Formats: sequence, structure tokens, C-alpha cells
Amino acid sequence: MADAGRSRRGPPAASTRLPPRPSSAAEARAFVRQFLTANERVGDEEVAVLLTSEVVSNAILHAATDVDVGVSLTPAGAVRVEVRDSAAGLPAVRAIDAEDTGGRGLFLVDALARRWGTEPSSGGGKVVWFEVDAETAAGAVARTTGAVGG
Repeated sequence: MADAGRSRRGPPAASTRLPPRPSSAAEARAFVRQFLTANERVGDEEVAVLLTSEVVSNAILHAATDVDVGVSLTPAGAVRVEVRDSAAGLPAVRAIDAEDTGGRGLFLVDALARRWGTEPSSGGGKVVWFEVDAETAAGAVARTTGAVGG
């Protein structure tokens, strides 16, 4: 059900609908990775794929509805990913504790995305979106590698 390609007036964009099951996060990662590879955006890939997985996993866990995943290139050159679900409540970053086994999805989005946000969807439900670019992605990878490497 994926729709990919270049719109008549805008930059490349693609979307797909996924069911509310755990394997949909992996399908969303593969979908975004394929889009970025096809559009020669491998510098943005790891962060965009990680954040897609987090946002889709949150939607499946908390909304339990189909999710629409859209990925596009903005006119400014960023990668934008949007995840729509049919649940009304807007998510928020929450404080995390070292002992928590979950709840880090939006914390990661907030830390690694260039910009992100949530908004009600016109057909009900909500959209959680984020943008990354090569510069933001490189900085995130460097920060993560430095933190892990010591």
C-alpha cells in the first residue's frame, strides 16, 4: 500500500498504512530506509529510522489503531517523517528514570530531531512529526558515539 514518488510540484514523498501490530515498527523502519536510500539521503538514515521506530511503536502501543507513515524531503533539505493514528490524545515528553524500562521514545525524538511536534489530525486522531537533516544526524551520532565510547 505504499505510495512513493515525486509530487508534481514538490520534493519526493511517500506514505504507507500499517496495522497496529508489533511488526509494524520494523516495516516502518524499512519503509523510511528504502525512501532515503532511493533519494540518496543515507547521511540522515540512522537517526530518521530510529526516530520512526520510536514514534510508530508509541502509536501502536498507545493508540492501537492503524498508523499512516509519511516521509518527505522538505524544501529546506530536511527529512520529515509524519506518523498519524486515530487516537485523540497528544503525547508529551515525560521525565525518565534510569530504572524505567520504557518511555524514552519522545525523549529520543526531542534529543535527536532538528524539530518535532504533535498536532490534531483533520480526520480525527493526531500526527506526530519530526525533521532531521544531515547536520543534525551527524551531531546526534557523534554525541551518541562519544557517550558510548567514553
